[in-house]
Amino acid sequence: MSFRAHLLEETDGKVAGGLVELEESRLPEGEVTVAVEWSTLNYKDGMVLKGIGRLVRSYPHVPGVDFAGTVEASSDPRYKAGDKVVLTGWRVGEWHWGGYAEKARVKADWLVPLPAGLTTRQAMAIGTAGFTAMLAVLDLERHGLAPGEERPVLVTGAAGGVGSVAVAILATLGYRVAASTGRAETHGYLRDLGAAEIVERAELAEAPSRPLDKERWAACVDAVGGTTLAHVLSQMGYGRSIAAVGLAGGNRLETTVLPFLLRGVKLLGIDSVLRPYADRVAAWQRLVADLPLDRLEAMTSEAGLGELPALADAILAGQIQGRKVIDVRRYGAARFFSRLGHRPEAAQALASADGRSDRRTGGGGDAAARAGLGPGGAPGASAARAPGGAAVPPGRRARRRGRAGRRSAAPDHQPRHPAGRQRPVRPRHDRPGAPLDRA
Repeated sequence: MSFRAHLLEETDGKVAGGLVELEESRLPEGEVTVAVEWSTLNYKDGMVLKGIGRLVRSYPHVPGVDFAGTVEASSDPRYKAGDKVVLTGWRVGEWHWGGYAEKARVKADWLVPLPAGLTTRQAMAIGTAGFTAMLAVLDLERHGLAPGEERPVLVTGAAGGVGSVAVAILATLGYRVAASTGRAETHGYLRDLGAAEIVERAELAEAPSRPLDKERWAACVDAVGGTTLAHVLSQMGYGRSIAAVGLAGGNRLETTVLPFLLRGVKLLGIDSVLRPYADRVAAWQRLVADLPLDRLEAMTSEAGLGELPALADAILAGQIQGRKVIDVRRYGAARFFSRLGHRPEAAQALASADGRSDRRTGGGGDAAARAGLGPGGAPGASAARAPGGAAVPPGRRARRRGRAGRRSAAPDHQPRHPAGRQRPVRPRHDRPGAPLDRA
C-alpha cells in the first residue's frame, strides 16, 4: 500500500522537499506501524525543513518531530491495532523518519498511549513544545517553586509554542505570569492565556550592566537563551531557578558565576528528546490536569502538509503565534512529486481536492482524472502527448491550439530577420530538446 509524505532530498548540499507518494515498504524498521492523523510544527522542524544545523543523518528523509495517530500493526505486546498513541522526541524527524506523513513506523519504546481526555489533534496542539513547557514547570516545582510567590514568574519568548503553553499552565496554577515578547500584536493574546503583565523583549535583550541586578523574578521559563538569559540570571531572586528550554536568541551564554555563588540561582536544562518513559507519562498526566483545553484551542491553528515550506520560514523568523498543528490528510497548495512525474499542473489539480475528501473517495481519483492522470498519478489515456511521449495537460493543449491558430491566421505577426526576411517560428515543443514544463 502507498501513502503520502513530505520527503526531503539533498542535492549539492542544498535541502529541498515536496509531497510524494511512497510504498509502505519504504518505511524504516520498527515494531509499531501507525496511521498518522496529526503532527505539529516546532522550531526544530523548521530547521530540518530548511536543512539548517545538519540535524538529519541521511537523505531522503521524512521530517516531523511529533505525531499522533492510530496503531495499524504491532509486534510489541504493549500496543495493538486500534490503539491511539503519541510520539514526541527520540530523534524522530531527525535521525528516524517522522510524522509529516500518513504512516510512520517506530520503536514501541518511543510511544506513549494517548492520555485519556485528549484527542489526537489536542495531543499535537500540545506536542513537543507543550510537553517541554510542562517538564520545565515540573522541574521548577521540584526546585522550590510553589503557589503564593510574591514575585512574578517570567516566561521569555512567550508568544511562541513553548512560551504560550507555559503561560497558560503557570496562570492556571495560580502564579503571576510576566510574559516577554517583542510583538505588540500578541499582547492581547498573551493576556487571554493568563499573563498578568507584559515585558518588552528589548528590556531583557541587552547584556546585563552588572553581574547582580535587583531581584525581580520568582522563576523563569526561558525559550530565548543568549543575552536574554544572561540578563535574566542577574535579576533572579535568591535561591530561585531558571528552566532553559530554547535558544531562539542564540546558543552563547556570556555571564559570570556570581548569580550562582552569591544568590544560589539554579540553571536547569530541560531536555524533552530522550526523557524516560515514566517522566513522559507523568508530564502528560499533568498536562491533562493543568492545561485548560479552551486555552489550548485559543493558541492553536491548523495547516496541511503542502504548507510546510512556508511555515518553516515563518517559524524560524519568529512569526508563528502559539501552536500550529499539521493535518497530514490535508495537502493544501502542494507540489506533488514522485509518481506525478514532476508535473506542477497535475499537482495543483490533485491538491485542489481536500485531502480528507481524497481519503474518503479512495485517493483522489476524480481529481487525478481531471488532471489527465490514471491510477497512482500515471498519465491517463485522455492525456495528449508531446514529442517524446510526455503527457500534456488539457490546459496546455488548449493554450497550444490557441497559439497555433493565431499564427496561421496572422502570419504578418511573425518576427523577422534584421534584413527583413521572414523566419518561420516553430511551436515551442517542436524544437529539439525543448522541455515540456519546468519542475
